[in-house]
Amino acid sequence: MSPSLPRIVLAALCAAVAWFLWGMVAHMALSLGESSYRKLPNEAAVTAALASTTPEDGMYTFPWLDNGPGGEEASMDQYAEAYRKGPVGILVYRRTVAEMMPPSTLLKEFGAGFAASLVAALVLSRIQWGAFAAARAAGLAALACWLSNDLSLWIWYGYPWSWVTSTLIEQVVGWSIAGAVIAFIVHRRAGAKA
Repeated sequence: MSPSLPRIVLAALCAAVAWFLWGMVAHMALSLGESSYRKLPNEAAVTAALASTTPEDGMYTFPWLDNGPGGEEASMDQYAEAYRKGPVGILVYRRTVAEMMPPSTLLKEFGAGFAASLVAALVLSRIQWGAFAAARAAGLAALACWLSNDLSLWIWYGYPWSWVTSTLIEQVVGWSIAGAVIAFIVHRRAGAKA
């Protein structure tokens, strides 16, 4: 007999709470990823220059590949030369933010975790696994996502290795916990395979 939809939603909600709490522990208590960040030298001068030259929020890359007049080949040669000379980077830029961590941001983060947990609960509810096997499956799924996304950020964009490994720990541990919570709630009965 398949679990009811309310039970699946309850499992997703509990997994989202567990995921959210794990995120708090990972970032606030364990400081995962904190060693990846560095103070920008001459921050005031850099931010003043950005404020005066960059009017819109967005994600900016440099150097920029310009496919304008002159042909794509000429542009690619100029881009390759600028890339070799450096600097190279990505900047996520917001001109103003009202608060550092407003309740709306925390609610959005929880909502994203709930949506992901609901997908996981829908999948795990169809498989008759106990909490340990579900935790292992969810952790392996998180590892697959990390390999295809966060590791690529290191490969292509030079994200710091300390940041990439911290996301590995955060994702695999977090989803292992969430998978166990889902299985415990959805398949809470004797006979489920561990």
